[in-house]
Amino acid sequence: MYKKKINASALRSRRRIAESLVELMKAKPFNDVTITDICENAQLVRKTFYRNFRSKDEVILYLLENVFKEFITERNINDMAVNEILLDVYNFIDMYRDFLMLFYQNNLLRFVDKNVAEFIVKERLYNEIDLSAIDGKCLRYIPAHIAALIMSIVETWIDGGFAETPAELAALTDTILKGKLYR
Repeated sequence: MYKKKINASALRSRRRIAESLVELMKAKPFNDVTITDICENAQLVRKTFYRNFRSKDEVILYLLENVFKEFITERNINDMAVNEILLDVYNFIDMYRDFLMLFYQNNLLRFVDKNVAEFIVKERLYNEIDLSAIDGKCLRYIPAHIAALIMSIVETWIDGGFAETPAELAALTDTILKGKLYR
């Protein structure tokens, strides 16, 4: 993972690198963006990049971690019901639609999936699961399963041109999670 220095200069450099990558991804595919491109666009030297990140993937992780930390800190999800959290998640994704589209267009949704598992599922939804119904060896699969469900719905939402409302997606996800889909 990227280095977590706390000095102000490192934070500024990280932000500039991350903003540079996003800006470049708007112009060309992620796989075509080089570290040199990022540094030149951010007006930083490569050494600064490597002091803060080991790869472009780490920059993506940094970007997403900050977005999801914003989601968590702006809400008190511990006091929310599952359907409220799901609605908030889909509203938040809708609010960051343009940002998400960059990830979708560049086949980077796998990074979003991991952040959903970490920040949404493990932070809150995991607490709502009846753990007695699950073999202890299988517990580690639950956050991945729920995150995959949410991200599959998001990807289908994107493919469909964001036709449904966040409330409709939250209700669908809640129905699937509660096992009410089958007769």
